[in-house]
Order: sequence, then structure tokens, then C-alpha cells
Amino acid sequence: MSDATDCDDTQPTVWPGANELYDGLDNDCDGEIDEGLWIGTGADGALTVSGTVDLAQDASGTRTEPDAVFYAVSSISGATLGLAEDATGLSAGDEVLLIDLQGSDDWPDRAGTWELASIAEVSGATVSLALDVAGTYGPTDNTDLTDQIIVLQRVPHYTDVTVSAGGTLTTTAWEDGGTGVLAFRATGQVTVEDTALITVAGRGFAGGATGSCNNCDSFQGESYAGVGVGDEYGSPYNEAIEGYLANQGGGGANVTGAGGSYGAAGEAAEAWYPGVYTSPSAGETYGDEDLVSLFLGSGGGGVWNGGTDATGEDPGPGGAGGGVLYIGADTISTAGSDAIDASGGGTTHWAYGTWTYGAGGGSGGSLWLIADVLELATDSVSAAGGAGMKTDVERLGGDGGSGRIRVDVNDIGGFVGGSTDADALLESICDPAPASTGAAG
Repeated sequence: MSDATDCDDTQPTVWPGANELYDGLDNDCDGEIDEGLWIGTGADGALTVSGTVDLAQDASGTRTEPDAVFYAVSSISGATLGLAEDATGLSAGDEVLLIDLQGSDDWPDRAGTWELASIAEVSGATVSLALDVAGTYGPTDNTDLTDQIIVLQRVPHYTDVTVSAGGTLTTTAWEDGGTGVLAFRATGQVTVEDTALITVAGRGFAGGATGSCNNCDSFQGESYAGVGVGDEYGSPYNEAIEGYLANQGGGGANVTGAGGSYGAAGEAAEAWYPGVYTSPSAGETYGDEDLVSLFLGSGGGGVWNGGTDATGEDPGPGGAGGGVLYIGADTISTAGSDAIDASGGGTTHWAYGTWTYGAGGGSGGSLWLIADVLELATDSVSAAGGAGMKTDVERLGGDGGSGRIRVDVNDIGGFVGGSTDADALLESICDPAPASTGAAG
């Protein structure tokens, strides 16, 4: 637009009334830059969920690709991203999440790096962002992405989101080929009715598997540095490779399985032969309370594959970690317990040998709510750890540790976000209590 009302004739995304983008510009000519981005634009319209809707697989409105379609990133250069396939589900103006979900034992430190961006142009498998990528995703820089699993995921912008009674809004789990990440915005209200769920529970890093053969030991839980070790045949089982140690956040495994950890430490498992073999260690805590780094929760250690085929014996994996859940909206309301859920997965797997042994639970994941107003029921927001197997077993599996919750809000229950009263109210709503609270903006 070339007239006196346009504040920058050189920028095609700038005019009075334009939507604000992640581009460092005053798109709507109101004198502010990149303001109010947490509620989005509403471009995807209203979403009503009855039954189960997986945003990584399901399309709403007139879209032909999933609302939260994602692509593996193979290269980063300035503002240009190379993808592993054509980005048919992305368009100019879309908001996207760029995140390093997992590194390796050699290069773990970039996992958790993330940023939000606006797309300027899409051409085949090349996506140009409005601004240069800010983070470092490779081991030393962005020219080499060795051993990193980096994805670009679309962030839907709805007007209102209603999850009807009995409905579930979710995403595909990490171990099922998804990202384990659910992120969206709404210009109006996000309503989670009684018995409805918005959930990424158990959709993070996988629990350690049971052994690949009879009398093979289990695996450590998966974490941000990759899958764990295990599968040692016969005594001394994983003792020989120190599989009882943590796999970063993943729980150790040495016949029994320990709990995964993230924001809080999980629980060690009991030694399968006390005084002779080492008790599996809980995972190590990681990340930060402000979610400057954004992680999936880690898996619990699995349980040994063997035994005497006792009735009901069920060797299997530990619980998976919780996923990542990010919601920005004008208003978010819940009616039932655990309505917004990034909890770790529990496990019921056990084995029977000289004694009976349990697997470990997964840790909670990451949960971030940003809203002008929150109307949340007691105990309705969770990133708790999953339960290890303890029922009717003699050598207990460890519970998973809790994840991390951040809440940015202007008004909750009539209290100003960040105030002592608001924080006290949030403690009755969230498990664990949010480590970081403040105003939305």
C-alpha cells in the first residue's frame, strides 16, 4: 500500500490492520513491534473437538494437510531452511516452531534449542523465514547438524478451540514417529469441558524396551541424548555394561527399571539382587524453569525379559516421558481434573525370576500456558511423573519425576498474574506447581 496510512511502503507485510508476525516489524502500523503474538491471528478459524483429534495427522477447515504438520530439517543457513521433503503443508505467513528434539551421546547439548518464526516464502523443500535463525542447532554452528533431530512444525492459529465432553485433542507420540509436541494459539477462548482432554501425556521419549530375547536384560529409558543401552544376555546382565546408570534423563535398567527424570528427579529402582547387583539409578534432571530450553520428558527403564512364564507375567518397556504442550490464547478454561496434561507415562510391566521385578515410569514433559485470563479447575493441569511398576512385585520399579510447567497470565481468579495470591491459586491447579509465573504479553 503506497499512501500516507502505510507506515512502510517497502514491506509487503506492513499495512494498517495487518497481522503481527515474528519478523521484527510493526506489521499493523500501531507503533509497536511483534506485540500480542501469543494469541495468534485466528487464520485457521474455530476448532471443535469431539472424539480424538491429532493435530499432527488431522486437518481442519479447508486445509488438506494436518494443522500442525511437521518436517525434518536437514540444513540451516541464515533465514533459509532445507527440509527432507517438500513443505506442501506450509505457506507464507504461517507461524512455525523450529526445535532440536534430540542429539546424541557425542553431541547432546543442542537438544532443547527452539524458537518461533514466521514464514516468508516456501519453495519445494526450501523454507525462507522472515528473520535469520537465532539459535545454534548444530554441535558448533548451523553449517553442520550432525546427530541432531531438528523439526519445523506449523503452529495453528484458531479463533476458539472447544474440546467437547469425552473429546481429546492431542499429537502423535515420539515413539510412533511424531514429534510429541502440541502447540497452538487462539484469539478467543480455549474451552476444555468436563471429561475432555488436551494431552501429550506419555508422548515424549520412549521407555526402555525389554530385552530382545528370553533372559536378555532391558534397556535404559530414552532421553535427549538418544536411546539407552541394554539387552545383555544372562548374568550379570546390564551390570556388565553399567546399564544401571542414568541415560541423561532416562532411567537406568538392570533387571528392574528406574524412573525417568526432567524437572524433578525420578526414583531409583530396587536392586534385583540386593548386595550383589547395583540398583538402577533414576535419570538426571535437565532443562530450566523458564523453558528457555524446551524438552520432551524422558523414559523409564524397562524390565528384564525372562522368567518362568508365571501367570500374568508381562515383561515390557518402562513408561514414556510426557511431551511438549504450548497453548497461547485470550482465555483458557477447564472443568475437570488433568484436563491439560503433559504427564509421564506409567508402566505395568513386570517379570518373574528368582523374585518379581518392575519397570520404571516416565517423567513429565514441558507445559506452557499463556493467556490473558485463566479459568482453571483445581488439579486440572499436570506434568506429573508416571508410576513405576510396584503392584505385587518384590523388586520395585522407580516412579518418574515431574516435568516443568510455566504459566504467563494477566488474570486468574481475579488475581494479577505473578502476584502471591495468583501463585498460590496456581499451586492448587498445577502438578507440579509452576516454577515460572508472570504476566502475559
